[in-house]
Amino acid sequence: MDTLLEFAAGSHPELIKLRIKGEQLAVERSYRKEMLKPKLNVSGSLLSTRRSFNSYVPDNYDFKMGNYKLGFEFALPLFLRAERGKLKEVKIKQQELAYDTQQSNREIRNSVLTSYNHLNAYSEQLAVQVKSISNQEVLLNGESSKFDLGESTLFLINSRESKLIDMKIKREEMISGYQKTLAELYYKAGSRMLFHL
Repeated sequence: MDTLLEFAAGSHPELIKLRIKGEQLAVERSYRKEMLKPKLNVSGSLLSTRRSFNSYVPDNYDFKMGNYKLGFEFALPLFLRAERGKLKEVKIKQQELAYDTQQSNREIRNSVLTSYNHLNAYSEQLAVQVKSISNQEVLLNGESSKFDLGESTLFLINSRESKLIDMKIKREEMISGYQKTLAELYYKAGSRMLFHL
């Protein structure tokens, strides 16, 4: 059971989805932090007056120092309200995600424990049913022996047999319910049938 709970805590698809969302928010947070920094852009371009190069091109290509353009741009917002607001929004989303992850983890753990308890209950009921069938077979054999001695009737034997058949049908229903609950347990743990309880 502990192995299944550890697997659910580490590999449940819902928790993996929340972890990936946390990674996305971490990237967004670092981006928003970068937006708080000042901007420095360096630009440059090469200008030329020549439009067509199909004709003979001279050695200097008509690119002279007067045709170069260089520039610097420095920007620093004074108040940074928008950037700080978006950074705060990302921090709140991360906190909300942490709460969602904690809640999902609890819900998954509780659903796994509930399914495990149902499985144990089915197991105990199945053991009682098998014992009851065994006792009913003893009663049927005893009734048959009494019938052979002339102390019982065919009606009592038939009623014991029908009761035994009903009990066997109930046992098969319980086995299918047990298997269904076992599959549900693994489903709620976010796994296939990999573990033996």
